[in-house]
Amino acid sequence: MGVAATDIYTFWHFVFGLLCSLAGINIYVSNFIHLLIELNEKTYRDGKKVESFVNHTGDIIAFFLGSLAAKEAELQSQILKNLLLFVILAEATQETLREL
Repeated sequence: MGVAATDIYTFWHFVFGLLCSLAGINIYVSNFIHLLIELNEKTYRDGKKVESFVNHTGDIIAFFLGSLAAKEAELQSQILKNLLLFVILAEATQETLREL
């Protein structure tokens, strides 16, 4: 959240892109879902601008780069994959509910 191209949340977008790929989620699917989330985020809250087009673009790029960074890595542990999926779903649910 912010109006600059990057902020602390940009780093977390990179991390979640990385985690999605490590968890075995298809890179196209995860990036498409993330794009939909970014497109539906509120730009204004309580009359104050909290997000800008430039910030949304930076977050989308960071998520994509995180996905690419992990594309070649393969996670062998099914338990760890399930844990990552749980964390991803919990965060996505929290983000979606916040924007409603």
